[in-house]
Parts: sequence; structure tokens; C-alpha cells
Amino acid sequence: MLQRLTAGWLFAIAVAATTVLFLAYVWNRFFSRQGLPRGLPWAGADGTCLSRAKSTWRSFFGLQEVIQNGYYTVGDYFR
Repeated sequence: MLQRLTAGWLFAIAVAATTVLFLAYVWNRFFSRQGLPRGLPWAGADGTCLSRAKSTWRSFFGLQEVIQNGYYTVGDYFR
């Protein structure tokens, strides 16, 4: 009984650790700026966490739209 309980706890800890690592990856991938300067414009985003996440998500499935948005709205920043 003690060995089954220990194996169950080890499994639960492994699942919890995997979940935390996955959530940390998702946070870093979709919500953080990952070392980019704060003043750098982000195509398709207005600076909030959720808009950056939406822009990142759209870049997977609608890259052309994101590029055009960046060209027409943010492109003037660099001219």
C-alpha cells in the first residue's frame, strides 16, 4: 500500500511539474515580449497582453494579414 501511494504521489508531482512548465512556455511564447524593447511596435497589437497573444496566434494562421497590418500601420514608425 505504501509503494502504491508513493507512486501515485510521484505521478501527481510529475503531472503538476509538466503542467507548470507547459504554462510557463505558453506565457513566454504568447504573452511576453521576450527581451524586445518596450518602444518597438508590434504588428496587429496595441500593447496589451491579450492583443500580443492574438497577434502571435494570427501569425501562425494568417501571416500575410499580420505582415500587411505591420506594413501599413507600423511602417511609418521607421520612416
